[in-house]
Amino acid sequence: MTWTVGCASAAAPRLSEADPIVGEVVLMVTNRAFSDMQLYLVRGGTAIRLGVVPSLASRTLGITSAQLGNGSEMHLEARTRADPDARRSPVFVAGPSQRIVWVINVHRSTDTVVIR
Repeated sequence: MTWTVGCASAAAPRLSEADPIVGEVVLMVTNRAFSDMQLYLVRGGTAIRLGVVPSLASRTLGITSAQLGNGSEMHLEARTRADPDARRSPVFVAGPSQRIVWVINVHRSTDTVVIR
């Protein structure tokens, strides 16, 4: 599995004024896979459910300060009902006002994550 961390592409979801975000960190997810993805924030071995991104769709979610914890390392997971292997982002530390952009592609090896 290869992860690419860098600048967001033009195909990444855009945050607009109309997006109702509650949280300290904005998570923008584009799901290009053919299955709905259940998203989790995993911190200290505990998976915190963030929401669902339908197949071939984008969604913007908020991660609250309570979910972030006190500067501990965490990663994201995307799970489907049909596939027992979760897709995992690289480990990161996020703080207030940061944005995470995750593009989930059909092939795992081309998934991208950008933290800014």
